[in-house]
Amino acid sequence: MTLRPIFTYTLLKYFASLCIGCSLLSCISHRDLLSIQTNDAKVEYSKIKQHQNEYLLQEGDILSIKVASLDPQSVAIFNKTAQQSNNPQFSEAALYITSYLVSDSGMVNFPIIGDIKVVGLSIPDAEKLVSEKMATYYKFASVDLKLVSFRVTILGEVNQQGTFVFYNTNTNILQAIGQAGGITDMGNRKKVRVIRKKNEESTLAYIDLYSSQLIASDYYQLQPNDIIYVEPLNAKAKRLNLPAIQAILSALTFVVVILTFVQRQ
Repeated sequence: MTLRPIFTYTLLKYFASLCIGCSLLSCISHRDLLSIQTNDAKVEYSKIKQHQNEYLLQEGDILSIKVASLDPQSVAIFNKTAQQSNNPQFSEAALYITSYLVSDSGMVNFPIIGDIKVVGLSIPDAEKLVSEKMATYYKFASVDLKLVSFRVTILGEVNQQGTFVFYNTNTNILQAIGQAGGITDMGNRKKVRVIRKKNEESTLAYIDLYSSQLIASDYYQLQPNDIIYVEPLNAKAKRLNLPAIQAILSALTFVVVILTFVQRQ
């Protein structure tokens, strides 16, 4: 037996692996890595009207309500406090301890005043309502109401998956993805899922980050408890299957070499 058949089949194996590998890797174009694209390359800027989707309070929301007055002692009962700590976990828990929960009935239980229905109201409207209730007892008191339960979960092809807390209620999907370290090279920017819960229902929307109309989408501006999932590109699945295909080719090459050796005996 000569080494020529073995050498020939070995070359064929690596050539086949190279061809299949190149086809499976599917080159990712520069365009596939961009966001908010326009069809006309000559367009230098676009004026797109952003859809303002004002958030309305729901059951389970956490509100920070602070009352100020010329006499701080008279309104101290409304301002919940907790011991200061440098422990991040304690600070997270303290946020709940010093805040007010919107109950299942849509109420906030405020000292002295009692239950105040805030569900279905915007943040400014809820603040105005609490201020009006406070005016009955304290004429010169001011109310500062903020939503502190603005959490967004980001999963899939991002550099840092997890649940993130935002203190800006106008946070948009690009800012949230940026907080997660951005999308990986294997992330499909054409298929970004946003799962949103409203009352007892959940909606699923697909966002195309390539679209120049992204800013006009109802899902561009996020809402508390949104879930963002960045799907992987097909190229990633093909890359993951490449080792298995190479193993099969190696096995076939081994079988061919053995058969050639037996035939020449």
